[in-house]
Parts: sequence; structure tokens; C-alpha cells
Amino acid sequence: MTLLGRAEPTGPSIRGGTARTIARRGGKAMLGLVLVLALLAGVGAVYQAVATGRAQRAQPAPGALVDVGGHRLHVACVGEGSPTVVLDAALGNMSAHWALVQQEVATTTRVCTYDRAGLGRSELGPGPRDAAHITSELHTLLGNAGIPGPYVMVGHSFGGLYTQLYAARYEDQVAGVVLVESSHPQQFTRLPDGQQHYQQARRLYTVAPVLAWLGVVRLFDLGAPPPGLSAGQRAQIDAWAG
Repeated sequence: MTLLGRAEPTGPSIRGGTARTIARRGGKAMLGLVLVLALLAGVGAVYQAVATGRAQRAQPAPGALVDVGGHRLHVACVGEGSPTVVLDAALGNMSAHWALVQQEVATTTRVCTYDRAGLGRSELGPGPRDAAHITSELHTLLGNAGIPGPYVMVGHSFGGLYTQLYAARYEDQVAGVVLVESSHPQQFTRLPDGQQHYQQARRLYTVAPVLAWLGVVRLFDLGAPPPGLSAGQRAQIDAWAG
């Protein structure tokens, strides 16, 4: 049937035009979403840079930055006596997390905390960031900083792995080892769900630096300091942990 000499549109043509319209609208919506996400990421990154810079300028380093061969590590020691206690923090933590323990131990002997490369006030270091490399850097740090042994090495959680390896590699300098809820070298292979936990941890610590860079960690206080610290100690962790 025709109307004024023109044929009516067929069914397939209508469906084709509708599909193209939906595709165009969907493409515009997707582009808009990408632009909004890019804008939010930019705002988050600027917020993180400004807030972190301001907080860090307000928190002078309690210790010293010591060269360990092309980059510097932060170390802070208090107290007097021997042996020297060396505190190694958990995965992702920094020297300020040891504040309460360091204050208590300092009443009886010398005690030092440090930040592994890329954490806290320490500069980024070369790879690989494995236990052998990390313990070599700690050994160089103690020597270059003039911190005398013998040492009592204290490791918390993942830091316990580094503590154990340090004691094995430099046993003539180590008077003792204290493990605080230490990780086990084979915990991901010996536990029934070890591989699942390992993959979850890998995903978490792959995403965490991105979230920190975008300001998400700081905005939602995901790296909150442990309870019991003073306002100054909490400010140090807020400034340097993210």
C-alpha cells in the first residue's frame, strides 16, 4: 500500500534505524561516563597531592635520611644501651606505627625504627623488592647510620619474614629475634586456602597504590592509625602512610 505515491517503510528499516539510534545514545552515555570518571580521578589526584604535601610539611622527620646506595632510608633511634632493638613494621606500615612500643623499649635500651624503601619517609629503591634485597638495604642502613650491634631484631607480621632472614644472613650481629604475629615463609603453600588468600592479597596491594594516588585512602581514612596513639603520632601516620 502507498501513501501519496510513496511506499511505507518496511519493518527491517525501522528496526535498523532504532538500533543505530540506541547505539549512538549508548556511545554518548559511555563517553560521558568516561569523562566524568576522568574528571573525578583528576580531582582526587590533585586533592591527594595538596593534602599530603601540606600534612608532610607540618610533620618534620623524627629521624634521619641515610644513603644506602643511590637512595635514602629513614631511621629514628631513641634511648641508650645495648643491645640495640631494631623494629621492622608489618606490610604497608611505617616506623610511626611502632610509636608506643618504641617509647616503652627506650626506657631500658636503644631502639630504632626505620621505613623500608618507598614507605613512610624513605625514598623509592630499585628492584627487586624481595626479602634478600630488603635485608641487604637494612644491613647497609645500620652500618652507614653508625648504629652499633649487637641487635635484637623485632618483626611484626610480614616484617617478621625480613627479621628472620636478616638473622640468618648476619647471625654474628644478632643477639636475638622477636616475632610479633609473624608471617610464615610457607604460609601460602601450607594453609588449605593459602593460594586463595595469596591471590586476594595480590589484588589488594595492586589496587591500593592507585586508590592512594587518587586520594580515596585519605578521603575515607582507610589507613587509619592504630588506637592509643597521641595526636602527634597519629598525624605522622596520616601524613606519611598514604
